[in-house]
Amino acid sequence: MTVAVTDENGVSHDVSFFRPILSYTTFNIWVNPLEGMDDPVLFAVAKGITAYLDGFDIGQSLVVPSLYGVCYASAGERANTFAITDLCATATAAGGTTRIRVPAVWNALLRTDLELIRFSTADGPSGTWFTFNSQGERVYVPA
Repeated sequence: MTVAVTDENGVSHDVSFFRPILSYTTFNIWVNPLEGMDDPVLFAVAKGITAYLDGFDIGQSLVVPSLYGVCYASAGERANTFAITDLCATATAAGGTTRIRVPAVWNALLRTDLELIRFSTADGPSGTWFTFNSQGERVYVPA
């Protein structure tokens, strides 16, 4: 949408407004459970990643290794109940899967949802992935 605005000198300027393009990112997190890890810990991690990306500005890129700190901080006092062995992001903007950076163009807004944050645990069956629904219940997804 473009609107004509007149400045204090009487000169007309076209000002354009737009909505950002939402660029959704999927995360795969491999976790080695330690004593005391349970679903509420990983649910807190998933919510923390979602909240972290919700704080991004239009055009702000994601440096994937920064998520390690987000994950452990989101678990709070229970951060010592798991070890992340790998973490990667998949996004169209990244051109596929990356462990380094998800770029965002000038009009893109990076986002994720709980169902886009997938976990695999070392003590579970190989190739088994799960996410969480909004009530914190585990939902298994295809590999």
